[in-house]
Amino acid sequence: MRLAQEQSYFYFADQAGDGAADGNEQLCVPTTSLRAMEPKDGGAALLLYFQSAKLHAGSTTTATTKVELTVGTLKHKDVMEAIISAINKPTNDTGFIVVADDENSVFLTSDITAGTTIVTV
Repeated sequence: MRLAQEQSYFYFADQAGDGAADGNEQLCVPTTSLRAMEPKDGGAALLLYFQSAKLHAGSTTTATTKVELTVGTLKHKDVMEAIISAINKPTNDTGFIVVADDENSVFLTSDITAGTTIVTV
């Protein structure tokens, strides 16, 4: 079943040291909240910035939710292309796009290797 507004959502889960992704290590955000993507300091990480998931009606904060993905060496562009492709052409009718689920080892592309970190800044 497709969502009424044709809205898709990204899902991220970080496996904590206890082997389970709890509520603090999971994030599901509208794809429309993606603001930017950038490689992190030339390393094997890609940063994704979203309009804060903690904003609410009437909020005046400009907080940003940042997700850090571990990617293969020199695979930043390939991962960015896969994310944009998933936004433009969802692969299923649910509107649910798993980008990185460390707990279940499910990734949007094999170029995402692990290490999802979710932070509100």
